[in-house]
Amino acid sequence: HWQQLSPTGYTTPDAVTLQAQLSQWKKQGLQYVAIEASSHALDQGRLIGLHIQQAVLTQVSRDHLDYHLTLEAYLSAKQRLFCWPNLRHQIINANDVLGRRLWQQPSIPTWVYHTELDESFSVEDGCTHLTFKNVQPVGGGYTANLHWRAAHTRKAQPSDQQNSHLPTTEQQIPITLPFPGRYNLENALAVIACLMAMEIPIENIINVFTTVQLPPGRMQSIANHRGLLIYVDFAHTPQALEMALKACREQITCLEPITCLEPKKGQNAQGKLWVVFGCGGERDQGKRPLMGKIASEFADQVMLTADNPRSESVADIIAAIGSGISTINGVFPSFVQQQFDRRLALAQVLSQAKPNDVILVAGKGHETTQIIGDQVLPFDDVQVITTLLQEMSV
Repeated sequence: HWQQLSPTGYTTPDAVTLQAQLSQWKKQGLQYVAIEASSHALDQGRLIGLHIQQAVLTQVSRDHLDYHLTLEAYLSAKQRLFCWPNLRHQIINANDVLGRRLWQQPSIPTWVYHTELDESFSVEDGCTHLTFKNVQPVGGGYTANLHWRAAHTRKAQPSDQQNSHLPTTEQQIPITLPFPGRYNLENALAVIACLMAMEIPIENIINVFTTVQLPPGRMQSIANHRGLLIYVDFAHTPQALEMALKACREQITCLEPITCLEPKKGQNAQGKLWVVFGCGGERDQGKRPLMGKIASEFADQVMLTADNPRSESVADIIAAIGSGISTINGVFPSFVQQQFDRRLALAQVLSQAKPNDVILVAGKGHETTQIIGDQVLPFDDVQVITTLLQEMSV
């Protein structure tokens, strides 16, 4: 069924389309479905009528403020998922602001995952806690020990306020995660918590992770003979861009994997980190200078270009991004370039990059089109980069 996916045009389809698709899958014998519940869908009631068993919170950061207007309204829309009727489990990120809010008032069995082993991991709060210990970057991925503490002290019925104190169990097991990015450690913990809540044996879960692959356009690596590390990622928010850049920085600065936990710009640099990105037109304008600031702080070389400009001027969008970058007498520093044409921007970066450099192409990820004005034109970052590399090798 993975090979039979078809685009819907939305992160979460409308209610009629969604119910029709679920009905079709049920007839085909599918037993489990994972749905990304967008804030738009939750606000507009597209999920009404669904019987949701698990709600998972990954990261909530500034996004879609062109629709929600305020961050609090955005958080409130996301929070609706965790008040769903007859919800059996909630899996939440202890490092997220909304996650901490949900964690403080759990009314159903709750699984909490942490990226750092801190004192909150040992709190007797009726939740099951998970984390990774002894994390080491290895070959574009990680090895670690999955560590969890089960404390099922809360009954499944939200209306039952009495606790049934069961014995606490604490265990750990080695795991290999074959993908880059410390934020993907959080994603892995979320998935592991989901599967454990479904009572799938931990050995089966560990075995699956040895071969799991990231979705297209999520830190997708592009093979080449230039000695470059090239990643295409969907990062299109300030937080996502920062996390993707940190993931790339780790690839070139971690000479000592055990101690290099938070690599910085210029630290032990064996190569340079490039980032190519823009911002979508007719979308949240407030994030543009924030993303410019982050790019200039975490990358060695910055190329500003078009994303999906829609009806906006690419020059105006780039100017807004650039307002977050410190200038010298109104001029960008030498490590910042701009090229309005995305294909030309990619070509310029590929021609300038040297062996051992890392290039992050951010913003569009899996998308196969570019929206300019009222035109939807073919444009796939992965295909464009692959073609450019082939042309350069001739």
